[in-house]
Amino acid sequence: MVAASIGDDHLSALLGIEPTPVGALLETAGVTSVIRTASLDPQEALAAYLDENGLSNLGKRMSRSGMLELVATSTPGIKELLILGRLRQLEQSAHSDLVIADCPAAGHAMALLRSPASMSSVARSGRLQQQAAQALEMLADATRTQVVL
Repeated sequence: MVAASIGDDHLSALLGIEPTPVGALLETAGVTSVIRTASLDPQEALAAYLDENGLSNLGKRMSRSGMLELVATSTPGIKELLILGRLRQLEQSAHSDLVIADCPAAGHAMALLRSPASMSSVARSGRLQQQAAQALEMLADATRTQVVL
């Protein structure tokens, strides 16, 4: 099981577990019956996305110049889409049988859940549209996603 905090990492402290970098969770092999925690940050998610798509040098330059933070936090809906993308990666990982996401307050959580539909209506093609479609598919599938308030 992976318990992921979106934003402030309260789950790790609550469970008394050291958080694990998300990339390490995706690469862990042969671990069973373990609870692991991770904190999901939009800027880190954008850097990982760029790295995973062969653009790590661009991500490093953007990080040094401050542009990475600007892009991750100022483009409407991108922050939420990045977080949902990381949650989807954790959910699809063979090393996670259950992913629990501790979301921010209700208003922010609603923005998170609405972002793929908004992004899908704006981005008609390309990677953003593909990411939005995959997030919508995950959120719409009751066997993959459930919301508990």
